[in-house]
Amino acid sequence: MKLCASARRAPRAAIAFGLLITLLALVGPGFVAAQEPTERDPDPRLPASAEPPAGEPELRAPEEPPASAPAGGEDDRSVVLVERVCESTLERQEVTLFANGTVRVRRSGPDADGREGEPDMALGELPPDELAAWTDRIREEDLSETDARSSGPGGDWVERCSLSLDYDAMERWVGPPPRLDRDHSAWHPSGQATYRWGHLDSLSLPLSRLSGLVDAIAARVDLATGRHSLPPDYRPRAGDVLRRADGILFRVERHTATKGGWELQGVEQPLVIYIIEDEIPKLFVELVRRH
Repeated sequence: MKLCASARRAPRAAIAFGLLITLLALVGPGFVAAQEPTERDPDPRLPASAEPPAGEPELRAPEEPPASAPAGGEDDRSVVLVERVCESTLERQEVTLFANGTVRVRRSGPDADGREGEPDMALGELPPDELAAWTDRIREEDLSETDARSSGPGGDWVERCSLSLDYDAMERWVGPPPRLDRDHSAWHPSGQATYRWGHLDSLSLPLSRLSGLVDAIAARVDLATGRHSLPPDYRPRAGDVLRRADGILFRVERHTATKGGWELQGVEQPLVIYIIEDEIPKLFVELVRRH
């Protein structure tokens, strides 16, 4: 009798077990939905506009730098936009326009006794709007039909000039070139260009106008300003802060192993230079601070 009762209960147990499995299968998705959301999936119980729980950082897409922001950490005080160098055996003159608006004029040549004298150097500053106006005028000159080098009468006393233009730096640091009229439709200044000529050469009209623009920029500098601005009896001392001709500040650090040599460290830039004491007045134009 017991075996028969057991036999009768066995089918019932099997049927109950089967019903349980079926029930679990039916409610299984409900258990998955009730699980805590993973980091990959958002919490379906929060509305789309809900703030993240306190204490958890809010993730944002990285912001892109402005299109006009220069890359590579380059300093505008060391970027040359325009530079003209004219020299002969008697004299050398440099006019340099930097991306920060600094204009540097340097002249060197023999003194009244015919000996090589120290170069005269002066700095000027163009405000941003004036810098943009000058660079726009420079980029308007169509040099597409101007030869990079001209030929003419030469000689030791005949002055030779070179004009270097960095159109990419102008666009990067100052802004895009101005819109030109139809007469300049084929002129799209870009890259870097250098033009060379002699004082007696016949120049194209655009190149002649460009050289005149450089003269006008140089005229914005008071040549009496910054000339021999270091004290006449200046002797470097550790801790002195000096301004170089291009405007970069350097701090005098220590003597070097070379006799009369000094190590200078950039104040705002990771630059280190080594220089002989006699050369300091030629490269630096101001004693900014003495320690």
